[in-house]
Amino acid sequence: MKLRYEMTPQMKDYDSVGESFRPYLMRFDNANKSFGAVSTNCQGFRNSVDRNGCTIDHAKAFSDKANPFCIMLGSSAVFGVGATSDATSMPSFMNTLRHDETWLNFGGRAYNSTQELLLLTLHLKAKPKHIVVFSGVNNLTLAYLAEKTSGIYNSFFGESICFITIKINF
Repeated sequence: MKLRYEMTPQMKDYDSVGESFRPYLMRFDNANKSFGAVSTNCQGFRNSVDRNGCTIDHAKAFSDKANPFCIMLGSSAVFGVGATSDATSMPSFMNTLRHDETWLNFGGRAYNSTQELLLLTLHLKAKPKHIVVFSGVNNLTLAYLAEKTSGIYNSFFGESICFITIKINF
């Protein structure tokens, strides 16, 4: 870890965010965390930053009829793992390019596409102008790493700690 933090000091912030178990999603990033390289909102989503450098409030973006919001959905790449600040994640970068829209970060670290869709379904409170899906790498990775992969659900990171087999002898 020492070499990792020497080469990429921002990764210490990512490691400090932590996670908690959530219904249906299995895990999600802890809420209300703030470090130099990464911060999360009250629900655990990574904060997006607008073109003026201000943090975007998801609830306000959902209810602002004058300024359409958009969503970038995906896993770690969308979340922005490794970015040096919230302003350098992909959704925040879109906010600097698209001045007529507000882009929200719907990235879930270590998520497969099923978890990403559930995240969107559970947390979407209004109709977005656009949804960009940047997904699939974890599905492919997990298909090769898992001992058994469901043809319906695929596998997910950390599933071995979520399932305990109980053998009952009579």
